[in-house]
Amino acid sequence: MDIFGQKKKESSEVFKNLPLAFVKFLINYNSQGQPVDLTFLEVNDLLVKVAGQSQDMLIGKRLTEVSPELKTFLAERLQENKAKLTEGSNFESEIYIESRKKWFDLYVSVSDQDIITILLSDCTRRKTLEEELKHSEFKFKKLYDDSPLGLCRTSPDGKLIIANQSLAKIFGFSNVEEFTDYYASAADINGTNKGGGFFGKPVLSGNFNDQESTWVSKEGKPIYIMESAKKIFDQSGEPLYIERIVENITERKITELQIAELNHLYLEMGVDPEKNIQTIVKKACEIIQGSCSLYNRLDDKNKSLLTWSEFNAPADFKRLDKPDGHICYEATIQGKDKPVILEDLNTTDFVNTDSNVKKYGLRSYLGMPVIINGKAIGSLCVVCNVPKRFTETEINIISTLSKALSLEQQRFFVEESLIKATDEAKIANKAKSQFLANMSHEIRTPLNGIIGFAEMLSSQEPDERKARILNMIENSGYQLLQIINDIFDYSRIETGKISLKSETFKLNELIEETVNFFHKPAQEKGLQYIINTDKITENHLLGDSYKFKQVMVNVISNAIKFTDDGSVLVIAGSIQKDDLIEVKMVIEDTGIGISNDQLDKIFDEFKQVEYYLTKKIKGTGLGLTITKKLLDLMNGKIVVESEQGKGSRFIITVPFKSGTVAMERSKEEYMNKPEIKRETDAKKNKNPAGRGQ
Repeated sequence: MDIFGQKKKESSEVFKNLPLAFVKFLINYNSQGQPVDLTFLEVNDLLVKVAGQSQDMLIGKRLTEVSPELKTFLAERLQENKAKLTEGSNFESEIYIESRKKWFDLYVSVSDQDIITILLSDCTRRKTLEEELKHSEFKFKKLYDDSPLGLCRTSPDGKLIIANQSLAKIFGFSNVEEFTDYYASAADINGTNKGGGFFGKPVLSGNFNDQESTWVSKEGKPIYIMESAKKIFDQSGEPLYIERIVENITERKITELQIAELNHLYLEMGVDPEKNIQTIVKKACEIIQGSCSLYNRLDDKNKSLLTWSEFNAPADFKRLDKPDGHICYEATIQGKDKPVILEDLNTTDFVNTDSNVKKYGLRSYLGMPVIINGKAIGSLCVVCNVPKRFTETEINIISTLSKALSLEQQRFFVEESLIKATDEAKIANKAKSQFLANMSHEIRTPLNGIIGFAEMLSSQEPDERKARILNMIENSGYQLLQIINDIFDYSRIETGKISLKSETFKLNELIEETVNFFHKPAQEKGLQYIINTDKITENHLLGDSYKFKQVMVNVISNAIKFTDDGSVLVIAGSIQKDDLIEVKMVIEDTGIGISNDQLDKIFDEFKQVEYYLTKKIKGTGLGLTITKKLLDLMNGKIVVESEQGKGSRFIITVPFKSGTVAMERSKEEYMNKPEIKRETDAKKNKNPAGRGQ
């Protein structure tokens, strides 16, 4: 029995029934011993299907005739593995056969030095899936790297696994590798977690979304970020890694802070326009974070550029210069109404025309003209010592601050003009008052003569008609004298030549003396004239009785003057208040009254309410003005209540010192005089206590 033949046949049957394509080749060598081709010795049915030819057509043929590409591939692989081609050796490979449009796995086994067995497995589906997976991974990697958000994956304890380019840029690194190396060295990027970096601590307790925090860049600058993180777990519930999304919100946060500072600026501004301008210039620098800020103004003739206000400017900065060549003049003021944005001055002509650029190392400039009445009169600018990309918010801020500065500058001009006009008016008013005082004095002298002679002639004139005419002259003289006295008093108050005297007096006697003066005019008009002093509790006062009497005279005189029928009531009272005595006078009449729209005018100079004028009441209109000014001088007050057609009520309050206390103090001071004290002591020694006279 041929045992070897039987085994060979069984082996051949096994290969024929394999679920894989099977082929046995004889290796063909050239004269140099290099494999150049393969001859088919044996194939199974699956190989026949792969080759597309029958078994009879394949056996004995060279591989070059059937599949040149497979022949070339196998020859190269055999040459590469020539040293391994010993009986029992094997190797694996894979090939794409263009003619079949398929991928195959090759399992090559060496039976002896010249014969090899190859199993082919169609792996097209696997290779397609691998390619799709590779393409999907490529797309994911591209999306991951190109995302504008910072993306990374870390271990649960914060170790970095993968990161994208955007995350590296957020921290100021040029690429992921540089960032990864820096992070791997346990550098403290956010200034808080030395060992675990900036990723370890926040998510140990769980996931979070849109959490804001502040980190620090490679250069040490603050970075505002918004972060979300999610833990990924395995099937057993153990955390595998953490996916993190980091958004750089620095520009947005800086914008929010800048707007908040801008809003706060308006709370800081007061009523002084000059101080407000300084505040605006300072805030421009602080909000935009420049090196310094300037408010430059042209003079009236546009011949000089003046730094009107500055913040953080160098000590040797030239504050007055010719405008030509300067950025503020050439770009900003000449630019009329547009912002000037120069992100790198080294790329402009100003590096040569403006001496300050080189002298102080200026690199960027943001300016806006200051416009008043359509004309650019200056510029507000912020300069930096580094190139700077100015944000849209910063451009809007310099524009807003420039407008605010324009308003403050305009207000400064108005107030300056107003102060000048007020000073001129005060000088003119003082000259007017001085003139009135001089004229009043000059007129009173001859007027007193006229009144005196008229009074003397009327008393001696037997003719009743002539005596009446002389009395009219006398009364007219007294009226004119009263007018002149009012003008004289008013001018003395206006020029500050009036002062308060301090003397003791009795309140009831002063009131009685004053009111008695008006009994006759009240009686002549048929008025009830009522005086009530029952509420006087403090009678001895210290103060200026003459001016208080003048106040009473003016008010009572008006009450009688403007009352045609009815009554005039005078009520006086006094009460102790702390260290002072408050005197209260109420003068009430049933006269013509005053309308509500005229009440606030009765204390104005040279004013009489319309109704008074229509009644042709004679007077200067200064009586109540003088009364109000005298009361202000005495720290007193006057209040008027009135109803047109029913009468008026004037309430006067004036504080005085106690006359009793003053007299006691005066007596004590008198007794403490050395000469009086010696005299008193001598009398005591002469008449000791207990001895009779």
